[in-house]
Amino acid sequence: MYQAGIEKFYSVTSIRKASITKAIQQGASQIQINRFSRHADGTSTVQVRYDTNLNDDIRRRLGTLNA
Repeated sequence: MYQAGIEKFYSVTSIRKASITKAIQQGASQIQINRFSRHADGTSTVQVRYDTNLNDDIRRRLGTLNA
């Protein structure tokens, strides 16, 4: 970025945050923002991760039933 004449350091996340904020200010819908920012649907992410952990726990418990 320094070669482009930008002296202050900006991280990728700060640029992403600023662009999302600007999109909100300009009236973009939540769907539009999620698409251009490549945000995952929060509920889907939680469900996938939670189910994985829950399945591991259930698998472990079932494995001890026969022991």
